[in-house]
Amino acid sequence: MASGSAFGGNTVALAAGNDLKVTNSTILSDDAASLIAKCDITIAAATDTSIESQHRSVK
Repeated sequence: MASGSAFGGNTVALAAGNDLKVTNSTILSDDAASLIAKCDITIAAATDTSIESQHRSVK
């Protein structure tokens, strides 16, 4: 199962000295978001996901 990260705030800045790769993650910003890398920036969705839901009712 793929897992990701969540980043959020008023201003969000992600920086890398080489490549920056964001996979299956959420980046939320109220004001501004910036992604800075010396080389490549890759933003990708997860390719291996699953969703599980359970419901239990007791009377």
